[in-house]
Amino acid sequence: MAEKSFRRKQYIVKKGFQSRLITIILLLVLIVANITGGLIYGVLRTDVSRGWLVNTFGLSDADDMLLPAVLVAEIISFLIVGVISLFVSHRMAGPIYRFEKVTEGMSQGDFTIHVKLRDKDEFKDLADSFNNMINKLTEHMDELKDSSQDYIKDVQQYLDKQKNIPEDVKKQIEGSLHTFKEKVDFFKTKYKDDENDN
Repeated sequence: MAEKSFRRKQYIVKKGFQSRLITIILLLVLIVANITGGLIYGVLRTDVSRGWLVNTFGLSDADDMLLPAVLVAEIISFLIVGVISLFVSHRMAGPIYRFEKVTEGMSQGDFTIHVKLRDKDEFKDLADSFNNMINKLTEHMDELKDSSQDYIKDVQQYLDKQKNIPEDVKKQIEGSLHTFKEKVDFFKTKYKDDENDN
């Protein structure tokens, strides 16, 4: 059976985020174009810069000055856009880094952690949804822990009352119950576990 290909039906899925990102990209292009054009105009317009180009690059004709002027303008534009890009990328990379740290903690069984972002960080809505998911998982894990403790207690009481179960079978069942309890206790949820530690 041929695998069905996925086609995007809607290109604007997160209007606010996509609008900000498109605006930033367009502003960077506008900044580069203006800096480059302004520098080229300024370099070719003044006698001082024309003299510097003539002396530095050994040029004699004004037409020969265009390429060095463009190169200088592009280098300056590249540096300015590089600094702006650093700050723009940090607004996205910072939250992604925080998500990675939280998912690492969760993979270790720690469900007490949450994604904490500043109000103006990108992905704030995603962080809120992610934290909501953690809270729901925590509630279910707490219910599972309570149910499993009750189950273990009931089975243990049943085993204690039964006189006709061989001792090696009891030990095997108790070992399985202990393993089950360890697996469930792996998950640290809310602050319930912290209360139990005190």
